[in-house]
Amino acid sequence: MIDPLVVLEVMVAIIVALFLGNILRATLKILFYVLIFVLVMVFVFGVSYNEMVSWVMKVVLWAF
Repeated sequence: MIDPLVVLEVMVAIIVALFLGNILRATLKILFYVLIFVLVMVFVFGVSYNEMVSWVMKVVLWAF
């Protein structure tokens, strides 16, 4: 006989995994769009990759 508490724990683990999967999917989608933006800035507009990395680091340090 399976303990009801184990069934509840498995259900909670599945719900948490699905929730984290949605968060990871959204994060990867945003990261993909950011990467496309950076590539366009570097190849089309001639912005230096080092300038882009420096700008990203400034934004990250400002945010945190």
